Amino acid sequence: MSDLDSSLDSSMMASSRASSTSSLDSPTPTATATSKNGGMSASPSWRRWVADKYTVQYAIPAAYAPAALQVCITAFPLGVLFGLVLPRITTLVWQTMSKGTMDGEGLAWYAQPQLALYLGAWVVFHMLEFMVTASFNPTRLFSDSFLLNNGIHYHVAHLVALLEFGLTAHLYPWSKAVGWTTWMGLAGVGVGQVLRSMAMVQAHNNFSHIVAERKRADHVLVTHGVYAWTRHPSYVGFFYWAVGTQLMLGNKIALLGFVGALWTFFSRRVRAEEKWLVEFFGDEYRQYAKRTGTGLPFI
Repeated sequence: MSDLDSSLDSSMMASSRASSTSSLDSPTPTATATSKNGGMSASPSWRRWVADKYTVQYAIPAAYAPAALQVCITAFPLGVLFGLVLPRITTLVWQTMSKGTMDGEGLAWYAQPQLALYLGAWVVFHMLEFMVTASFNPTRLFSDSFLLNNGIHYHVAHLVALLEFGLTAHLYPWSKAVGWTTWMGLAGVGVGQVLRSMAMVQAHNNFSHIVAERKRADHVLVTHGVYAWTRHPSYVGFFYWAVGTQLMLGNKIALLGFVGALWTFFSRRVRAEEKWLVEFFGDEYRQYAKRTGTGLPFI
């Protein structure tokens, strides 16, 4: 099906919907791709896909300059943060492979390897939100498709998680030893990220970060791939990604808070969203819902 994902906060919807309408209904200039030698670039084969990301140049129309600037100033700090935590992640992997474990005793809370894993996963999540949308769903691409504008609740939740981790790591450093919960959480993060990204790829232009309240002419019901396993794979992916981050950090209070908050949010979101999907697709969606679960616990 079309997993019409929201940005986890309804405060964005009005402004994003308005900008979407403007971009679809009014004529806009298009970016022109040229190769390094100045000629028009042909459609790249899969073997040149990665290389073309760096060798093909695009002339950005003046009207798009503010959006390009916003993308730049968003991606740059994310890249800096990932560069800062990558050495710590590399050290964790190396010591785990060579010694079977990593001793974090005596480290300050901000030097703990779990924190590096958490921040790295957070950066990868937001970068992939933009990159997958740009690659597979460009007609629904916005300068804030990183999903960093998720509202105050999203950022408060992560700040609370960091506060709990910092306090417990400082007061009870032994509780932050790398163990099975770390690796279980990392597995949840990885599985959740792959599931969410695959949902966005397979839904293609049927995916949107904003819940649709009207059916587009090109909107079809996607039921193959990960959508054959769950009606809402991007929601399921985010749920287990978020829960996995708290397992990875060893946060007990934040773990319970994340589970409760996400379950409440998605239970309401799924019910509201599926009313529109039934209106869009009728019996086709009803039959799909009968044979395919949500993938979310008790929803």
